[in-house]
Parts: sequence; C-alpha cells; structure tokens
Amino acid sequence: MKLVKTRTRYRCDFCARTSTRAAMEAHERMCWRNPDRHCPSCNNTGFYPRESWEPEEPCYYCSKRDPDLLGWTKQ
Repeated sequence: MKLVKTRTRYRCDFCARTSTRAAMEAHERMCWRNPDRHCPSCNNTGFYPRESWEPEEPCYYCSKRDPDLLGWTKQ
C-alpha cells in the first residue's frame, strides 16, 4: 500500500464550494450568498461605474442577489 498525501480542504460558510484556505478566504469575501459581500464589479454601489452621459446600469452580480436592484418588491 502506498501512502497518499492529503490536503486540508475548507468549505465556504455560505455555499457548498470547497478549496484551500487562501482561495476560500478570497471566495467568501465575494460569495453571492454572503450578505456582507464585497462586489469587485461595482464596489458595493449597486451600479456599474459609467461616464457622466451614460445612464446608470444595475450591477449584474449584485442584482442576482438583491431583488430590490431588479425592481422586485419584497412581500
């Protein structure tokens, strides 16, 4: 029988993703299911940065998680 090296895997607190510690720490900061996430696309403003003459467009990644950005009403 041959000895097999193993590596500790870590699981995201918000979803089922698993990886190494460093990768999981980076993932948890922007996981869609994390309520306190940091969005790298819009910097948590909810809108993509645009030029002054362009209309504001909701952030695609934040709107997948937040129904208010899509115009849905909470009931």
